[in-house]
Amino acid sequence: MIDYTLAKQLEKAGFPQDPNGRGYDCYPNVGEYCGLLEDEHDDKCDDWDCKRTIPSDVYPPTLSELIEACGVGIRLLINRYGTTIAETQSEKFKGVGKSPEEAVANLYLAINQ
Repeated sequence: MIDYTLAKQLEKAGFPQDPNGRGYDCYPNVGEYCGLLEDEHDDKCDDWDCKRTIPSDVYPPTLSELIEACGVGIRLLINRYGTTIAETQSEKFKGVGKSPEEAVANLYLAINQ
């Protein structure tokens, strides 16, 4: 799953959100504290499972949804060092990440910026 910050960037770039308004809701018994002080937490925490995370309507899309939103003609290159590259066939736009989801999310941002 992509982190909260990347999901928020997708939302700001116009990525379609869940039509039912469902985002990621963190319940008090899920996860650990991220270590940030409470007053700086909201802006800096990327951890979906942090106990301090407030319920959010930001939607963390699946890999299939990200690929569909980027359109036809993308390819994923996954190397053995843990890096994934997503690019359009024309190689005009590229996204890099630690997972296929993160790479395609970054590709979406590159296309829509």
